[in-house]
Amino acid sequence: MKIEKIYIGGWFQRTTLQLSEIYDFVRTAESKLDLDKKKLAKLHVDLDIRDVSYGVDGLEYINPFQC
Repeated sequence: MKIEKIYIGGWFQRTTLQLSEIYDFVRTAESKLDLDKKKLAKLHVDLDIRDVSYGVDGLEYINPFQC
């Protein structure tokens, strides 16, 4: 199975901090939370994200890409 795209929906962040936490994970598999670093790295590899963009178009958004 090859995942072509990932969409995050049904959630509206209350703060930029929440969005930045997800952005840090999809970009570099990092988290400031006390989470298992090895598990984060494995989940990140499994997602096979090659590129990620962050922007503002009315609302802030994160758009992860796989190639």
